[in-house]
Amino acid sequence: MRLENALLSLIHLISLIFFIGLGCFLLSAAVSYPLRGQIEILMQSMQNFLEPKSLLVLGSIFFGYGVVLFVLLLMGYRKAFLRVSLKGSKIYIDRAIVEDYVLDYFKTLLGTKNLPLEVIFHPHQKLEILTKLPESGDKELLIQRIENELGVLLARKLGYKEEFILTLHEA
Repeated sequence: MRLENALLSLIHLISLIFFIGLGCFLLSAAVSYPLRGQIEILMQSMQNFLEPKSLLVLGSIFFGYGVVLFVLLLMGYRKAFLRVSLKGSKIYIDRAIVEDYVLDYFKTLLGTKNLPLEVIFHPHQKLEILTKLPESGDKELLIQRIENELGVLLARKLGYKEEFILTLHEA
């Protein structure tokens, strides 16, 4: 999982817990007279907290939280394209197309149907392919074969002739 997806999930979880907890607290206050009395006492003591300096700090915290959540949301849902130059023109290729080609290659090579695969477009159009390496005999030969054949496939099908990063994990 990429870092921005993990941060986005964490912030959504924190927001979810906060709002569900606040909702439960307010619903229970609606039916409990002693709890409403405690809230009234709390609100009277909060009068001292309503100074401009305190409100500035609290407002900055909530505003910063909202901005971080918004930026992570945009980063998580933006489309990523691979830019390839072909004979005087540039073509933009969606990540899903690259994933389909690579997944088909690994299915024919390894014969596995449920292969975890992630394609990442790094800055400067650097391509990274993450997947799991199956347990097999000679891993060194398999890695060399994948590197050569995948490079040819990407060049022939997509026109991607640059270096790419292949990250394999043990299954």
